[in-house]
Amino acid sequence: MPDALCTRCGFPKVALVTPCARCGFEPLTAADGARAVMLSRAGASAAGLDAARRRLEAGDGIGYPQPTTDALTEQLRLGKEPEERLQQAEARIWQGFRWAVVLAVVLELALTAIRST
Repeated sequence: MPDALCTRCGFPKVALVTPCARCGFEPLTAADGARAVMLSRAGASAAGLDAARRRLEAGDGIGYPQPTTDALTEQLRLGKEPEERLQQAEARIWQGFRWAVVLAVVLELALTAIRST
């Protein structure tokens, strides 16, 4: 399951604020960030993300709940974390990144050992 979806096209992303690998959209405003939180593991269930991905890929768009969007936008404008769940999602992203680095190092060491034999 991806950590986030592009709010424009629904393509899976590894982090909330990274540019989309498919369409290039990058959430730069507080309102964009609020929508990004809602389309992430911090703001939606796995089933909710899957349904949102299908709708966005079909070109149907998403109806973001205005009270939630407004509250998250205001929190982001004030520089506050949208919720503890966002911090947990970012911690999972960094944990995955650390494992990717460890695996890359192990793979490089294995390839070096194979080449030297």
